Amino acid sequence: MTLNLLFHVHTHASFDSMMSPHTILRYCRDNDIHAVAVCDHDSIRGSVEAQEAAGDYGVIVIPAVEISTDAGDIVGLFVNRLPGTNRIRSVLSFIRDECHGLAVLPHAARGHDLDRIPLDQIDIVETGNARCSSEDNQFAKSLAEDLGKPAIVGADAHVAGELANALNTFEIDAPAVSDNAQTSAALQVDAVAVQLRDALLTAPRRFQLQRSPVRYAAISRVIKGVKRRQPTTILRACRTLLREEAHRRLWRFNGKAASK
Repeated sequence: MTLNLLFHVHTHASFDSMMSPHTILRYCRDNDIHAVAVCDHDSIRGSVEAQEAAGDYGVIVIPAVEISTDAGDIVGLFVNRLPGTNRIRSVLSFIRDECHGLAVLPHAARGHDLDRIPLDQIDIVETGNARCSSEDNQFAKSLAEDLGKPAIVGADAHVAGELANALNTFEIDAPAVSDNAQTSAALQVDAVAVQLRDALLTAPRRFQLQRSPVRYAAISRVIKGVKRRQPTTILRACRTLLREEAHRRLWRFNGKAASK
């Protein structure tokens, strides 16, 4: 069977997003996405909210969190609590040994001290991030190939407009479920969730990825500035938004002029 996964999305629990878990789940339901990993910054609140509402939308929510370590961000999949430290080796041990989860290296070319990360303890590399440049994503892809690690692509979505920027499609065996009508639906969800963990490591996969417009990153910086009361951050982000809007309008004007 084919299983579609939306990886690396943020909710209002992150310092730079205001997106509701229901917005994410509704998008997944309406776009034939079977599973989603909500990866808030140093918070499981959005993931937990999504898990609690998942049954209403028929979507599997993988417990996840994006943890800030002293060597850069690490995503923990199948992790439903926070570590008590930010030291990279301890965080990786927490994810893999204590939670029996998977450690994902996101946006490998951005914000990491790779020399300090024990890369043999990384399970999956995010080889495509919708907010990264093609050069950065190529670096991540080469790193995954050199390490022999499986790949995944992430939307890194902070606003609803970014949810469509990345999709992972896995080919997995159909789960065996009970014929009991009262339990088969729940068993099928559980069986697919268990299979997905193995699929992330071994299953054949294909990706869809497109670059997120600059304005969305600027919007998330405005949100960050408001939440953290950083006027300078807000001002700089607003300047970026104004510049991008001016460029878009100029491009449209030039396009119309050239067509005449």
